[in-house]
Amino acid sequence: MASTAESSTTTLLPPDAKPPKSKSAPYYSVHPHWQDVVPIPQADQPGALAAIAYSARYSEAMSYLRALMAENEVSERALALTEDLISMNPAHYTVWIYRMRILSGLWSASKDASDAKVIEVLGDETPSTGEQAEIDDTLWGNIQAELKWLDEVSFRNLKNYQIWHHRHALADLLPADPASSITSEPTPQLSANLHKRLSTFITSEQTFLAQILSLDTKNYHVWSYRQWLCTRFPSFLLPSPTTSPDRPSVASTYRSHPEVQAIDTMIVDDLRNNSAWSHRYFLLFGHHELSYAQSQKPTLILKQVNEEKLLHKAGIVDTQLVSAEIEYTKNEIRKAPQNGSSWNYIRGVLRHGDVDITSLREFCEEFLGPEADLWTDQWVDAEVEDSRTGKKKSESQEVGVRSSHAVEWLSEIYSKEGTDKGRRRAKECLRALGEKWDIIRKGYWDWRAEQIQVESTREAS
Repeated sequence: MASTAESSTTTLLPPDAKPPKSKSAPYYSVHPHWQDVVPIPQADQPGALAAIAYSARYSEAMSYLRALMAENEVSERALALTEDLISMNPAHYTVWIYRMRILSGLWSASKDASDAKVIEVLGDETPSTGEQAEIDDTLWGNIQAELKWLDEVSFRNLKNYQIWHHRHALADLLPADPASSITSEPTPQLSANLHKRLSTFITSEQTFLAQILSLDTKNYHVWSYRQWLCTRFPSFLLPSPTTSPDRPSVASTYRSHPEVQAIDTMIVDDLRNNSAWSHRYFLLFGHHELSYAQSQKPTLILKQVNEEKLLHKAGIVDTQLVSAEIEYTKNEIRKAPQNGSSWNYIRGVLRHGDVDITSLREFCEEFLGPEADLWTDQWVDAEVEDSRTGKKKSESQEVGVRSSHAVEWLSEIYSKEGTDKGRRRAKECLRALGEKWDIIRKGYWDWRAEQIQVESTREAS
């Protein structure tokens, strides 16, 4: 309980009064439930150069928050105070942290009371769930209620980081999937009841995330939370949550997986959505890499994990899946050859599958001009004869380079041939990039060309 306030003759509000919308009207100082609290105002230095012009009601609420935090009060009124402050300033991370502390305290007290009641009725012989994980009914209900409130806050504050940290903390209260690689201790198998509840939670989260992403398709916080959910509950969200040798090929099943289908839809809607491409890679390949890296702790520092060990010694490369994704991405690149997202994705797939980049030479050359021309613009004006009238007319024709990314890839491919002709062709690609297709990075392309020459000299000596 906070410090006792001095008596006042101020007319108090009714006990059920709600916080006013007015930014100047007092509330806590005239509410009967808060008369025992002495507010602690903000201690600004005299003559501060940039004092923030808080509204009177916000300043009052913060003064009462300081008083409660000083006493570490955990109560329903403290929870209501955090809700009021979040409605006025949803980015105040201290308020969010205090709110989670309050919830944890209230929910723990509720669980202790519930456990005590069970012991009172049944004695010490309480039912055992064996080795199966379970969740308390009251805690489950509390989490759902808090998530419902948080949904409303989230739709009003899409770019707010704190709402996603809070959501993460709530989801972390749920028992982890036994297949998860991010838990520090072995997790017992889920009971049938808990599996059903987690399935309901995952479905609800997928619906919520889809709604948020429909408003802001590249919201970094949303995608980060979505990826964490996949690692926390892989059996529900990943196409292949295990690395066992007898698991079915992902290539034969992943197209029908709900999470992959959701990403497919987003790529169809906007194939330049780099966030969707990144999540696709994580679903199909990245989570295996993460699982292997996590399994090496503490013997390996993640930044020092050798790429070969990370991808291949883990024994988790699905060659069918790699081939299927290469073909899928090639088709998407043909739709938008200058889309860097799809080119980055296919490069990641090649590395994961240990597929040599030279295997895509013919594909990359599709995006050059006639006879592998590197300099002609994609669209040129040409005079053509009208088939009906026989008259000449001017029309744009697609004849030249359609992708600077293809030119860059070909510089690598030609260079890897190891011949003088290949090196000359590679340097020509880099010159075309620096002088025509990507002039702003000319210095970088020139440096790349110099490295080819350095490598050639080293091989000759």
